[in-house]
Amino acid sequence: MQSRKGDWFLTFTGRQFYPLDPCPEDIDIHDIAHHLSLICRFNGACRVFYSVAQHCCIVSDALARPYKLRGLLHDGTETYFGDMIKAIEVFPA
Repeated sequence: MQSRKGDWFLTFTGRQFYPLDPCPEDIDIHDIAHHLSLICRFNGACRVFYSVAQHCCIVSDALARPYKLRGLLHDGTETYFGDMIKAIEVFPA
């Protein structure tokens, strides 16, 4: 087996996910659904819990049929990399 870069974390389904060396076979829809259901939007700055999964479902419901899956998965990366609030600029101008 080939060596992977960096450290890994264990997902809900028991997969090892390497954030610095992700592979398509490491992605599982069950992990996406489970993890996003437990991540609160806006870094938890809500009066009531509002999950990323709930937000994705609302976005998907608002879109035309050809775009529903895209809306459902638009924040899928947050499963593996967390939710970054808008106030943090990764690449400031």
